[in-house]
Amino acid sequence: MGCNSGVEFAVTHGNKFIELSTTGGNGWRMSTESYRQKILVLANDVEQFYGPVSNKILPSDTEEAQAFNQFWREWHELKRMIEN
Repeated sequence: MGCNSGVEFAVTHGNKFIELSTTGGNGWRMSTESYRQKILVLANDVEQFYGPVSNKILPSDTEEAQAFNQFWREWHELKRMIEN
């Protein structure tokens, strides 16, 4: 599975660095802290784009509504982990 209009890349977590590499052979390396800060900015931008979860009209299908809520619970849990 992939994005038909994006760039496929891999993320390698090292001891004090993160390396991003593309299938085309390009690569970037940055400190774990720099990567963490960039991920937090991205997460905040996504949240701002979609708006507050509490303002959403949930699907009438119970399973879809549960999946939506589970997604955001996991999102916020993972975000809290990288904030600390």
